[in-house]
Amino acid sequence: MKVFATAAALFASLTPYATAGYVTMSGTNFELNGKPFYVFGTNAYWASETTLSKTGLATIFNTMAKNDLTLWENGKATVNTGDNGLGYFDLVVAAAKAAGVKLVVPFVNNWSDYGGLGVYVQQLGGKYHDDFYTDEKIKAAYKNFIKTFVQRYAGEETIMAWQLCNECRCTGSGTLKESGNCNATTLTDWMAEMSSYIKSLDSNHLVASGSEGFLNTDKSVYVYSGPSGVDFDANLSIDSIDYGAYQAYPDTWGVATSEAKSWGVKWIEDHVASGKKAA
Repeated sequence: MKVFATAAALFASLTPYATAGYVTMSGTNFELNGKPFYVFGTNAYWASETTLSKTGLATIFNTMAKNDLTLWENGKATVNTGDNGLGYFDLVVAAAKAAGVKLVVPFVNNWSDYGGLGVYVQQLGGKYHDDFYTDEKIKAAYKNFIKTFVQRYAGEETIMAWQLCNECRCTGSGTLKESGNCNATTLTDWMAEMSSYIKSLDSNHLVASGSEGFLNTDKSVYVYSGPSGVDFDANLSIDSIDYGAYQAYPDTWGVATSEAKSWGVKWIEDHVASGKKAA
């Protein structure tokens, strides 16, 4: 069964409640220990590189919604598991657990910020941004990072879900260009392969694609035309993808201010329909 969620960047102060246990699914809803689990949170892209003390991290997490937090972790071919590598993330997990916060953890960023998937391509001899999704050597290096990371935290209830990639697309923001051969099939096949691999290592946690949620139903409208290889419905149909998250950047996507409200309502309704169809 598939559930769906809107990706949001929010700070909230909520009454703490017990968060022990793994988040699961029931129909189109998240559940925690058999009860509905409603997600409010913040995109804490900085947390994976923080050098804050345990006290500093605890202060930050205790000001956030005690429910969900999105983090970015970027890997290289050689995984640093020491105190100045994954050891930093151990501190993040410990602070989140103490504050009753669940974590959603992307393994890599599509964009060049904080390294990005282009690091894999450039270090391992690739030529195009989308080589990340097709080059066997690059995919093997990514799987190596996933294995190291997932096996370290497979038994950690503080983690709600793994994301394959933050806003994965055929194109990126660095110097690498698109090959011209990347499409919705390319990304969907890659998502199926990587999500299945994660499930083979870890049956406790949910897995999501991490895409922006572009639909592929109307070629005349940008966000509905499957741009840059993203097809929300196709991604959500993958057996090893548990839920879909979607985002909304109306100004960036060319929506007129006067139409933003009606556009936003339709965007939400269309993704709700996709979630129900996949459930």
